[in-house]
Amino acid sequence: MPARRLAAVLLCALAAGLIGLAMARFLEGVELVFYGVDAPSLPDRVAQAGWRSALAPAAGGLGAGLFWWWERATGGVVTVRAALADPSGGVARRMGLVRPCLDGVVQVLTVGAGNSVGREGAPRLMAGAVAARVSSWLGLGPGEARLLVAASAGAGLTAMYNAPLGGAAYALEVVLALRLLPRRHARPRGTDRPQKTDTRSQGTDAQPRGTDRPRGAASAPADPEHPAAQATPGPDAPGAGRGSSTGTDPGAGTAPGGAPSPTTWPRLRATVLCLVVSLLAAATTWVVDGNRAALALPALTATAPTFLALPVLLALTLPLGVGARALWARFAAHHPARLWGLPLGIGGAGLITGVASLALPLLPGNGRDALGAALVAPVTASAVLVMLGVVVLKPLLTGLTLGAGATGGLLAPSFALGGCAGAVLGIASHLVGWDVDVAALALAGGAVVLSVTQRAPLFGAVFVWEIVRGPVWYLPVMVAVTVLATTASEQVTSGIFRKRFP
Repeated sequence: MPARRLAAVLLCALAAGLIGLAMARFLEGVELVFYGVDAPSLPDRVAQAGWRSALAPAAGGLGAGLFWWWERATGGVVTVRAALADPSGGVARRMGLVRPCLDGVVQVLTVGAGNSVGREGAPRLMAGAVAARVSSWLGLGPGEARLLVAASAGAGLTAMYNAPLGGAAYALEVVLALRLLPRRHARPRGTDRPQKTDTRSQGTDAQPRGTDRPRGAASAPADPEHPAAQATPGPDAPGAGRGSSTGTDPGAGTAPGGAPSPTTWPRLRATVLCLVVSLLAAATTWVVDGNRAALALPALTATAPTFLALPVLLALTLPLGVGARALWARFAAHHPARLWGLPLGIGGAGLITGVASLALPLLPGNGRDALGAALVAPVTASAVLVMLGVVVLKPLLTGLTLGAGATGGLLAPSFALGGCAGAVLGIASHLVGWDVDVAALALAGGAVVLSVTQRAPLFGAVFVWEIVRGPVWYLPVMVAVTVLATTASEQVTSGIFRKRFP
């Protein structure tokens, strides 16, 4: 590997690791400031904060809305998706560092205040912007630069959750839209009509209503994490448009006559680079935080009732994943018509979240703690009610926050929804005398819903398994259920969405 390529990989991995560490520390500080309670988790802070729990998400949403009002009125921010959509590399060179970093900080502030969105968008955007700048400094070609931006975006997720394999799978399967696992009878990506969006936007790739198109902006596919990126909800929401014009899908990146497209990256090369960058970013975080799981997992037991319950789990969580994807796409497609409505809208959504948290402390934040609670849920009827509350209210609050105009991810809300649904099934089975492993069902449920919302079966299984450091024997089981779930969801939703949005 030439010296400048090696330098680029090392610098980007180091930057992604440091960004993840910094944002994790910042998140803890924001929670302490808003809730005034030094506790080990956000639900503990919420439960002890009293009236501040109702006002913290509203205050955070109001402040974030003011920033995004200014940002979008002055041109928005160039996203990772927009950078990857431009084969010339010109959009990546316009990303800059200041705006992406400020936007990332505000995203983490929004989550730390208790608003119901994911936190992974911040390190993804910030690490991608650093990679774009490093690639420009070192004179890398457009193809190399775009691949490095994608790998760094995955490494940012790695650093946030200490999940190097999951971060690499995210970069490959979600950001680059590579098909890591074979899919039968699925329409190849890139065959649908392109969905045009702008390169500078509200943290995704959508042009918010009420703003002018920035000069020189190019169209880009939708962001895989944020359904607001779609001009029109499509069959692959919230990941619609992936691979439609980026040339990143080896299955679709061929020129007439069968010749490989110059913008198609060999699958092996992309896989190796994403793994290397993610592993180096994880090693950076290990120096400070050590190599430990993001969430605690009790010992899993391989019992026959647990395996027999998996088809029931699949039948329960598959509709939840499809429904959440459609719900978030519908909410996010209706942003405030005027930018001045952002502070009031996001603050109002935060107030609703805060008031709901007085009865259910698991609701605020991105959902990471909700999955943690599902994994160790006691076998009681009250635990069923708590988990059901998260299943019903968490998707609604997340959609309301996105619909108000907030920028954020959907990874944690997805696996929180699936994990709590799996816990409900497990606890209910125990209560009727069926000896299943509640944690195993919660883990598989989180992976299923995440894989369906992101259309990424390998990422959904590996990421959820890795953040709890699950047993090796359970990973193939999770992969099997996520592959079945995503295959079924594509078959079910493709016809529905194409008929509804011709």
